[in-house]
Amino acid sequence: TLYCHIRITERHMHPISIRLDRVFDVQPDAFSGNMRRTLFSFESSGKKYFSVLVDGDPKLKSGQTITAILEHQDDWQTVMGIRIHETGEVFAPDVGLHIWLLLLTTFFTGILYMELQYSHPAALPPTHAGYLLIAAFHVRSVVVAKRIRRALCPISSMPQE
Repeated sequence: TLYCHIRITERHMHPISIRLDRVFDVQPDAFSGNMRRTLFSFESSGKKYFSVLVDGDPKLKSGQTITAILEHQDDWQTVMGIRIHETGEVFAPDVGLHIWLLLLTTFFTGILYMELQYSHPAALPPTHAGYLLIAAFHVRSVVVAKRIRRALCPISSMPQE
């Protein structure tokens, strides 16, 4: 189990460290659009795991040890992020992307508000409600992405108590 400077208390975040005895079928995910995601399969302690999806383009090799955050315990189809111990690289959701999308949404909602204020004032409440829903989604995504990344932090970066 990985211990970091925060405790994982989210009920949908399960850390696990595992040695990859054999890595195979590493390929970019064809269904992720513009996002860089990688599918890979691996064997560990005689058990095989297939089509594990992770953000980014990790250079996975047989013999490496990774720490993964799983949304559902022991379910490798729910990987939220990984850290490769040998390189210290973290592959998890991008916090900056969600912040950028929140700012972009706020900007365009401001423009829409100025337009609707005079031409269609009755449309303002649904516009506010829609913005709040989108903003809440992005804020939640930022919080979850930060928690995943924090949980995957290298042990050496833990503050000394």
